Amino acid sequence: MVRNGFLIFLLAATCWIAPAHAAVSQDEALPIIDRANVANNECRGSSGNLKATAEACKRRDSLHSELNRKGWCWGFQGQAEYEKFWQPCDGSGKDDLAKTSVKPRYVVEMDGAYGYELALSDLDRAQGLTSKPLAMAKYKGVIEGKHVFTIEQPVGIEQYSCSGDCQYLTYIRMSPTFYDKQVIKYDPKTIIGAVIADMKAGYLKPSRK
Repeated sequence: MVRNGFLIFLLAATCWIAPAHAAVSQDEALPIIDRANVANNECRGSSGNLKATAEACKRRDSLHSELNRKGWCWGFQGQAEYEKFWQPCDGSGKDDLAKTSVKPRYVVEMDGAYGYELALSDLDRAQGLTSKPLAMAKYKGVIEGKHVFTIEQPVGIEQYSCSGDCQYLTYIRMSPTFYDKQVIKYDPKTIIGAVIADMKAGYLKPSRK
């Protein structure tokens, strides 16, 4: 009994003093983080009764565990939740990562909608405009396996849906007198590109309104 107790103590002491694995590079971690963010949104944005939701949550947890095994942690003890992001557990490169960590593209959140600034054209500037009404986007969550978004524009409402990494989107534009549907390629320089980037980063909460 004493011998067994000593062996358990020795094993525990060995585990406690064993150095942690060095964190993998940021280039290796980022694709895993991206997949984890997508899985997290699918987990939070669907009905808890759906099999797909359970699978997304399980996939997210598995990716989080993989990041931990590779030496990456979600923030540090004592940090507020809004201050946290994935970073090496040993703190190496913490300042550099904080400087380059992606911030939300939206400028305001109101009633479940996120406001994005529209770029000014040369004609707008010639007319003396200094700003435009915000494009208000809503993330509807995952519906039938697809991420669904709506964007209110001055000309009407746009609806987008995509799955997987959202490289291609189904686009529907609606107004009282107009309806258009087409498939478009993801473009990070567009408003919907900014919305998808925020969704992947976990900044958008699904709206039920």
